[in-house]
Amino acid sequence: MSKKYPISPFCQHARSIAFALFRAKYGIPDDELKDVVPSRTLSREQQVREKHQVWQSPRLSRAVAAELGDIENRALLNVIDSWAWLNSKLPNGGRSLYKFVHLRKWASRKPLDWIIGDLRDRRLDAFAEQQHREIDGGALDWLGNPDLNPVKALDPDKITIYTAPPSNSVQDKDERGRSEIRKRLSVKYLIKAWEDRREVDSAFSELYVAAPWLAEPIQWLWEHQLLNLDDEWRRVGFPPMLLVGPPSCGKTHIARLLGDIVGLKTARIDMSARNSAFDISGTEYVWRSSSPGIPVRTLGASDHANPLIVLDEIDKAGTSHGGGDPVEALLPLLQRDMSRDFVCPYLQGGIDLSWISWIATANDLRRVPDPIKDRMKIFQVSAPQGEGLRLVVAAQLGPVGADAHVIEEVCLRIEAGHMSLRALGRLKDEFEAISRRPVLH
Repeated sequence: MSKKYPISPFCQHARSIAFALFRAKYGIPDDELKDVVPSRTLSREQQVREKHQVWQSPRLSRAVAAELGDIENRALLNVIDSWAWLNSKLPNGGRSLYKFVHLRKWASRKPLDWIIGDLRDRRLDAFAEQQHREIDGGALDWLGNPDLNPVKALDPDKITIYTAPPSNSVQDKDERGRSEIRKRLSVKYLIKAWEDRREVDSAFSELYVAAPWLAEPIQWLWEHQLLNLDDEWRRVGFPPMLLVGPPSCGKTHIARLLGDIVGLKTARIDMSARNSAFDISGTEYVWRSSSPGIPVRTLGASDHANPLIVLDEIDKAGTSHGGGDPVEALLPLLQRDMSRDFVCPYLQGGIDLSWISWIATANDLRRVPDPIKDRMKIFQVSAPQGEGLRLVVAAQLGPVGADAHVIEEVCLRIEAGHMSLRALGRLKDEFEAISRRPVLH
């Protein structure tokens, strides 16, 4: 329970001015404010909240405040969101969206002084704990060695995902390939992060324009990026998701486009061509053809620790008798708490794969294993139709010289099932080839 702090005269004066502006904006007379709840004595803030029931829904209140340009109300909602986000932390370090929504709704009925007092107590407690840890934890040991300075060693933009073991054996020295990838993974990695809300909105607006028929998964991704803005790293990333739909409806295309727009290193794994777990988890270093798995290789080729991996056609993954099940090899990687301590059989050490984002595609949900369904957010998607399809075709064929009649004919053939979206790439190449032909006189 937070302590109650007295309100300074300056805060009282500022609050009276804010409520005077509030009354003037909405035309609420002073007498009406006093008579909102005559049976008990309430503060002016509580009277206004009880009169305007929009405060019962924080999301609706934020929308109304944004529409009216109400700076005071939006500032109050930001404080409520910050408090709810701090209190929705889970023991494993993640956040509970369900808990956050309920705490935000509950806090919207609490006085502003109580919320600010609780946030102040949290900050003071965290500061005291940090001071205690620095004093009792040996923070003075770095005086003789500046390289051990905990403040100097702290890099807020980079993390360590792998620590290579000391190479003492002759076998390790002879294996040049493994030593190189160990050296590459041992460097500190950047976390691809968002700068502000405007950058998030701009990226997902561009994504929606490119695929308006996939509005539901795009909105889900956008909402998760807004939640990540309150995270310590403001990272670009999201929980695993599964897009299920007919062939050629843009599932793989939107996954790759997402990586291009937000600037993530993207790798694609064709699960229909995988019948063993070696490409996912890697192989033991004692074999002649040993190598790390695709997730580790993707990190080795990336400059940031949160790339994107697309699992294409996961419902068609096969199983071999000696190589293991590739789907079972994926299961620990799709849970962040388990992938944080993934042990690579090739590197013979633990590596943090918890920053990777995963998007899987499938044509038939019934063929997707149940453990995969339990670990992924599932979206049923369909092929574009109507105006959305015309926008996509025009964006592809318009810049290479296709006129309106050609675009309309292509749309009709796609809607009739005689052509797929994949054929747009071939048509685009043909139009470009025609435009490069010399003009014969």
